[in-house]
Amino acid sequence: HEGQPSWIAPRARIAIIGFHSLEDRIVKQGFATMRKSGLVHEITSGALGASDRESAENPRARSAKLRVVMVDGPSVLREVVGNIVKNILMRESSDPKARA
Repeated sequence: HEGQPSWIAPRARIAIIGFHSLEDRIVKQGFATMRKSGLVHEITSGALGASDRESAENPRARSAKLRVVMVDGPSVLREVVGNIVKNILMRESSDPKARA
């Protein structure tokens, strides 16, 4: 990541899609921690899921959840968001069901 800024700009949106309930839980908890710290506020009211039409056309979309927050204050360390993603990836690699 050399040369890339380590900060996410004020008013930037951070959107993460969880493709199953465990991922969504990690994202929800990570965003909640960031909200309680005053770093972000929630753009979506809870998680957004696929529409009935999308779910009918693409059954795998049923479990996908989108959560979006906006950065408050001066900026947020990119590392904070990276930790949420890292937690998802670590959980995936240690969960035998996720590999199936």
